[in-house]
Amino acid sequence: MIYISLDTDVWLQLLAQPLEPGNKFDELLFWIRNGHVRVLLSENILNEWNRNKANKVKEIKGEFSKYYRVNDGIFGNNSAFKSYIQPDEFEKEAQNRIDQLDDIFHNHSIKIPITDDILIAASKRNLNCEAPNHGKDSFRDTVNLLCLLNHLKNNQEVKRCYFTTLNYRDFSVSKNEKVKLHEQLEADFEKVGLEYVYDYERLWGIYLIQELPNYLDYLKKKEEKELELEERENKSEALNIKDPPPSYLSNVNLIDIILLEDRPSSAQVQFVISLMNEDEAYYRYVFKNVSTPFWFDVFKRSGFFNSSNVPGPKKHDDGGYSFPNWPPLQLLERLSKRIGEDLNED
Repeated sequence: MIYISLDTDVWLQLLAQPLEPGNKFDELLFWIRNGHVRVLLSENILNEWNRNKANKVKEIKGEFSKYYRVNDGIFGNNSAFKSYIQPDEFEKEAQNRIDQLDDIFHNHSIKIPITDDILIAASKRNLNCEAPNHGKDSFRDTVNLLCLLNHLKNNQEVKRCYFTTLNYRDFSVSKNEKVKLHEQLEADFEKVGLEYVYDYERLWGIYLIQELPNYLDYLKKKEEKELELEERENKSEALNIKDPPPSYLSNVNLIDIILLEDRPSSAQVQFVISLMNEDEAYYRYVFKNVSTPFWFDVFKRSGFFNSSNVPGPKKHDDGGYSFPNWPPLQLLERLSKRIGEDLNED
């Protein structure tokens, strides 16, 4: 189990993560809801969240819009880098993010209360200009930090906890040494085994993704299971059809014969393409069974590889996204493997 305590500025950055599969906000929710990560949350941060969450929708929506405009301007409409969520959905998605974080704060976090002793100790540090008050008045940051330190002192079962912030002025040595904890805080952190990690990007890259399940792998496996279930359901439906179209089996047999040809005739090619355009069952069947490079140019001319045909991501109840199966991709993968094998043989 990994314990984390994130400063308010980090939570706000995570809320504004791009609306794309595998983003850090969805990844953190996945880790938390599956018991890999526990959040330690100061009562003060929770109170501040409750006071301000209603006003965050517009702010987060603005961040989504900004990211979308930049992507659209740089990469264009058909880019794989473009946001998968359209602008008219930004407000709904922003509210969804708010609701998800609200659920984490209230139902999946260890909430640390503020005691009178903590307030007194924070006041003393504030008056003595001790970090995190060495540069300016940071009373709330001090209260949050002392809550965390006190909790870790009294809960020895917490073996690993990372404190992460973007506020280097209060917690780091200097602007030039952001990743190093301020010397006035070193002893406090060391006593309770708390580790300082400046910037959530470092928290992810150095610690979390090295030890925790890969979120994209989870989405891929989930998609594969859903596809398998869908195929089973389709087969079950097919078995229940009393009078299947008489042409289907004969057409499939003809397709099999044509796909075995090294250089099919133009009439044969037109026959296959017509069936693929006519019925998705033929479309999926052909892409699943074709294996020769000849058909690559045929499908390209027919528009099957157009980026506009790529299905958008599917949103799940847990707020995550997965990519629906795209049959042309199966062919591209097979051809790339075959080309690679041919090159190795040469």
